Amino acid sequence: MLRKNAKIDLIARVPLFERCSKRELAEIASVADELSLPAGRKLVSEGALGHEFVVIAEGAAEVKRRGKVVNRLGAGCSSSRRRRFGACFGTSRRFS
Repeated sequence: MLRKNAKIDLIARVPLFERCSKRELAEIASVADELSLPAGRKLVSEGALGHEFVVIAEGAAEVKRRGKVVNRLGAGCSSSRRRRFGACFGTSRRFS
């Protein structure tokens, strides 16, 4: 499990949160859950309702549509200034 400051530093490298203040990052970190999942574990199912926002800090995930792999998401990408995490995604709720 990450220490509080390490979790904040990790979240700060996510492009969506890179302009947040330290206070805002601390708030996000306080509600963020850290998970370690085994290889092959399904994170979300196509068409399912959800409310998650996922940042992949280590490893990779496959994105499948109708059972076929359409993309692969990894832990991060390189940047000239610092390492950034580009593999983040969210699930959305459907509204009628």
